[in-house]
Amino acid sequence: MLKKFKWIPLIFLFLLACNGFQPKDEIYEPNYKPQIIVFSLISPEKGYNYAIVERTLTLEEYDRTLYGGNSASSIINDAVVKIIHGQDAVQLTFHQSKSKDDEDYYNSDYFSRGIYLDKENELVVKPGEIYRLRVELAD
Repeated sequence: MLKKFKWIPLIFLFLLACNGFQPKDEIYEPNYKPQIIVFSLISPEKGYNYAIVERTLTLEEYDRTLYGGNSASSIINDAVVKIIHGQDAVQLTFHQSKSKDDEDYYNSDYFSRGIYLDKENELVVKPGEIYRLRVELAD
């Protein structure tokens, strides 16, 4: 039984010698192009029709020390967001709120960061139907 365990210190020393436990250098890509991230939820229930449109951040933008303890904002607030069903289309409106009541209602910190909503409650979602989400950006 002890013969099995005598190899453990040798394996540990081998990994240590091969820098197996050393931190890896991060790859810096100065020509990084942000990617678009879209999340949407629609439901027959009132108040659940929304979309979130964000972009990825570079390492420098994510560095909280450069932005006073926060990351740069990833929210895109000038997109045209539509939910399309057949020939009908409902445009969602960008909304940003500091109200804790809104944040609790939607159960998301995105409400304070920025979210696209069906403010007029125009969208009537029917179970089993197919809906398309269209997001247009300025660029």
